[in-house]
Amino acid sequence: MLFTSSYDAIDLNNPKVDCFVSISADRGSEVDFFRRVDPEKGAYCHELAPKRKFWQEWHDNIGIVPDDENNRLYVWAYYDMVLSKLDPQAIYEHFCDDKSVVGFLCYEKADEFCHRHIVAAWMELLTNNMVPELEQQESGELVIVNHKRPEWIKDYLNEIMRDNG
Repeated sequence: MLFTSSYDAIDLNNPKVDCFVSISADRGSEVDFFRRVDPEKGAYCHELAPKRKFWQEWHDNIGIVPDDENNRLYVWAYYDMVLSKLDPQAIYEHFCDDKSVVGFLCYEKADEFCHRHIVAAWMELLTNNMVPELEQQESGELVIVNHKRPEWIKDYLNEIMRDNG
């Protein structure tokens, strides 16, 4: 099973997770990802990291361009410059098998706009695999929190792929 989460919503020593994969451009350096995760359980997928150019444009437009417009431009750019060049099934199979539990991690909280939500929608649309957003409870239990994920991303990404496919 592949899931997404933020670095701070999951204990990087959780024994229920087989592999944690950083998909942020800085490899999780702000949270010391590779110092905190067991070397056998930590990975980086640079192919899914956002490109600096469109990330910076999106970031610079915060508060200037309405959020919904700015975020839609980001989804389009992320698909155009990153996802359209990748094979989602190959990425899925590289990190997952039928028995493994793998988390793709980035910084933003579950209810904040983040490229990992775009990755999850892309994987779901093209691989027939559900990619839930998970958080860890104090008990250590991993729980699905899809209700916090921005719902419009999957529909908009599907529209982009249909128009550009």
